[in-house]
Order: sequence, then C-alpha cells, then structure tokens
Amino acid sequence: FGASAKTEKSTCDSGSGAAPSDEAPKTDDSSRGYVQAGAELMRDGALNVVGLAGTTGGACVSMIGHGMAAASLTTADILTLGMVDSIGDARDEHFEEMVDGVGDARSGLCSWLSHTDWYRSDPAADDKADWMSRLPDDTPITNLFLPGTHDTLALNGGDLAECQSWILAEQLRAGIRVLDVRPKHDGDLLPIFHGIVRQTSDWGDAVSVLESFITEHPTEIVFLRVKREGECGEHHCDFNDAVTKARKNDSLWNNKIATWGNVGEVRGKIIPLAFGSQLLLYRQPIDCQDIYNTGDEGIKFNHIKEHATKEREQGILYIDFCSAVGMDGCVCFKAPGAVAYEVNKMVWEAMPTFNPGIYFFDFPGNALIDSVISRNLGMGQ
Repeated sequence: FGASAKTEKSTCDSGSGAAPSDEAPKTDDSSRGYVQAGAELMRDGALNVVGLAGTTGGACVSMIGHGMAAASLTTADILTLGMVDSIGDARDEHFEEMVDGVGDARSGLCSWLSHTDWYRSDPAADDKADWMSRLPDDTPITNLFLPGTHDTLALNGGDLAECQSWILAEQLRAGIRVLDVRPKHDGDLLPIFHGIVRQTSDWGDAVSVLESFITEHPTEIVFLRVKREGECGEHHCDFNDAVTKARKNDSLWNNKIATWGNVGEVRGKIIPLAFGSQLLLYRQPIDCQDIYNTGDEGIKFNHIKEHATKEREQGILYIDFCSAVGMDGCVCFKAPGAVAYEVNKMVWEAMPTFNPGIYFFDFPGNALIDSVISRNLGMGQ
C-alpha cells in the first residue's frame, strides 16, 4: 500500500516538467499535460484503493482512499497552481471530499471492529423466540412491525459479500421473522449464494432450521423470500419444484396467501413472499422499497424514511430494505457493513416515527430488533 503511494509520488515528480522555483509557471500545452497527469494519477490511485475493498477490512481502506486521491490531486495542483482557474475549484472540491473521507474512514473502522446496540451485537439475544405469542390473534398482518434480514445466509466471502454475522437459528431466536434466502439452481442442487459468492449452507439446511424452529415455537410466523441467485447445469425439475421437494413437513408451509389476513390464521406457518421470487405463488399486495446501489447513508436513509412514513393503504404489506452497497462520492465504495453501521443507527433512532411494515437489515443489533418488535407490543414509543 505504501509502495503504491510512493510510486505515484515519484511518477508525478519525474513526469511533471515543473519550472525551476525562480521562474513563473506558464500556461501552455505542457501545463495542461500536468493537469491531465494529475487527474490520471488520482483516478489510478482511487481504483487501486477500491480494489482492496474485497479483502478483510478493505471497505474501511477504500474509504481512506478519499484522502489519498485528494492528496494526489493536490500534488498536481501545486505544480500548476494559478495556471487554470478551474484547478482551484477542483482542488477545493476534492479537499471537501477528503474531509468527508475522514468520516467515512471512521465509519469503516467502527463497522469493522464494533458491536453495538444497533449493529452486529455479540452475542445475539436468545430471548425473542416467542415474541409473537403476545400478539392478539385478530391483529392484521399488515399492522405488524416485522424485523428481517437482507441476504439472510450471506455469512462468508469477505466484506463485499457478507451481510450477516449470525447463523439462521440465532437470527430466529433473536426475533427476526422475515428472511431473504437465495439459492442458486446448480444442476439439481440448491447451494446458497450471494451474487457469485458461494456460501457454506444450502437450501436444505435452511429448511431444516426453519421447520425445527416453527415446530418448537408454534405461536410464531416466519415470512421469507426465496430468490433464485442464478442457475447453471442441467435440471431434472424447475426451480419451484426443486425448492418445494426440499421441504420435509408440508403442513408447516402456506404457499396460498393471496390476501393478508390476521395473525391467528397463520400462526405456526412459514409463508413465502411473492415479490422478487421465482416460486409459483399467488400475487400478493406488496409495496416495496429496495434502492440498494448507494454508499451514501443519508441518501439511503431518506429513501427508507420516505417509505416508512408514507400513508398506509388497507390490505397492503409494506417492505422497506435498510440495506445498501455502493459509491459514496467519486472514489469511496462502501461495503454492506459500512453502510449498515450508520443506517441501522438512523433507523433505530427513527423507528418510533415509522409506520407498520417489514424492515430488512444487514448486521442488525439486538436493540435495533427490539425497537421494531416493541412497536407491536406498545412499548418504546
């Protein structure tokens, strides 16, 4: 890392062609070349830093890249200072990004190392296995506040692939009641993937955990989306049939939900959700927010808040994804954990003002889950 930065500096110095200190710089074609060279160095340095984002702690390092890229531009500025008016504006803009990068780096370090009330609590709580038992049977499903996990089984693969730190059984005992499970249809197998990254479990493992949990806790309801995360090879049956065949106790599943009834009608059931799923299900009235391609926590939270506070229509189940990954500014790429560290806290603090619905999280903490559950039980408002 240090060698890369040193190489960039020596390249800039040796290729600058800067005038001696006792001569005034001149605005000519060569000076424009300095500007271009500085910009190219900034771009290449930024890409080098972003390239580290897939390694352990890489999301944090990529944020520190904000400052490195801005410093690279500053070197070019010194060589061409006063030649072109726009250079000063560019310098100021990238220094602002460098200042923002300090905050980004802080968030990245915290997300990598921290366990908080709202993020990566360790250990997971184990006292919420039966929290739905306190709900009256006549409570409409659409009036519930339900905590969920985005990419529920994405536990491996590095910063860019991992979205959770608790295994499925821990999530359920901690109070999670909505899941996002993503098998790949690989021949006749259903391994779990996140994008192109293979996880350590498969769909059959998830089925076993789900059915055991519901059998042991018949007052609960588990909702899940089963999304096909790619396919390859030859299949002897289609994706829907492959998923269905893996079930061991069909009486625990309800694939025939077309309208949302009351809690008492579906206690002790596992209910597949139709949105974004390749299963053969009835169309369900759902309103979903899933704007995920941003690393700017403020932008993401605004989307969450707008959807969470909009007026509810009777009979519709509202779903709000609080997860995201992507660019924050020009050179800072944030992994799921880095975004979740800030966004989870914002949602935790704002939950008393939100309306009913499903809230999907990356790396939720125990208190964040409690803040969602408590809205159903008349506490924490």
